[in-house]
Amino acid sequence: ERLYQTYEIGQVSKLPGGNLRVKVKSKEACILLERTQVNILGGVFRFKKFDVLSAKYFIDISNVDSDTNTDLILERLFLLGCKPVYDTFREVNLATGLTSATWRVYFLSNSFPGALMINGSVCDQVLFDNKLHPAHGKNAPYQSERLPFGYRSHHGLDLSTSE
Repeated sequence: ERLYQTYEIGQVSKLPGGNLRVKVKSKEACILLERTQVNILGGVFRFKKFDVLSAKYFIDISNVDSDTNTDLILERLFLLGCKPVYDTFREVNLATGLTSATWRVYFLSNSFPGALMINGSVCDQVLFDNKLHPAHGKNAPYQSERLPFGYRSHHGLDLSTSE
């Protein structure tokens, strides 16, 4: 109610499926709404938790084994100027502790770090510990063809050395 009266809520609309879209004018207003319940437009809606990483650029690196030294990869990305701020495996089974082989690294910036630009494109492969890992950056176009197994991409990022 207070946010509406102070003009922090810009637009309210219903979406297909009964969901609600609320556009707010500030990050602070978004944080105030998280996990609250409102009665609006004839329904009761609960706001989700604010996702602080949603605007951050990320890269998904595939085929990352549980014994891969991800700390060293993060260090080498940092030395390149990429400024990683958070990393996680895409799926984790809490009961077993098993993870998927896709590892996501979030960066401080909202757009891709310049060091990830290889030969005019965002890197699509990471070389680390003598292994080639397919990679895909946030909003990057997908390749029209996959490289055959074991082939190096022209847009690959070599993290094998700390040069």
